[in-house]
Amino acid sequence: MIDSKDYLGYIQFWRDIADAHIDIKGFVHGTTKDINTRSRSELEYPCLWLETPSVGVMDNNKGNRRGKWRGGFVILQTKANINDAINTDSNPELARDTLYHETLIIALDVQMRLKKLFRDADLEYDLQTEIEPIETLFIDDDIGWRISYVIDFQFSQIYNPAKFGE
Repeated sequence: MIDSKDYLGYIQFWRDIADAHIDIKGFVHGTTKDINTRSRSELEYPCLWLETPSVGVMDNNKGNRRGKWRGGFVILQTKANINDAINTDSNPELARDTLYHETLIIALDVQMRLKKLFRDADLEYDLQTEIEPIETLFIDDDIGWRISYVIDFQFSQIYNPAKFGE
């Protein structure tokens, strides 16, 4: 289950989801800039690309610190992996539509898995119902879908006066 208090555990949670899905072949994580500028040639497709999240912190001044992971994930596929039966040169629309179809199914699978895991762990979450299409224009020929989320968690970190010489 997700150890949402720990960044490394958070990344591992997403890696485990990617590893568990039979159709996802790769997992990477990074900033949006990484997603837009990185060469995809070394990736295994379809891939789950986890965006580096932002963290919101709420404190009620009574020792109750809550956090929110805010981020998104993208399921990407490359046009190079399209079934050989589809002639991408003569029918580029079918190639594009096929990739959108396949990656949407995977993205929805991951979304449903997240809902189950969060419900089982009694975590608050918000998985936006709007799923955005992704298509790179200049780097490779990747197509897929992006889903945003917000996950609530309880901070385990407490103030340590020794870190400030007190």
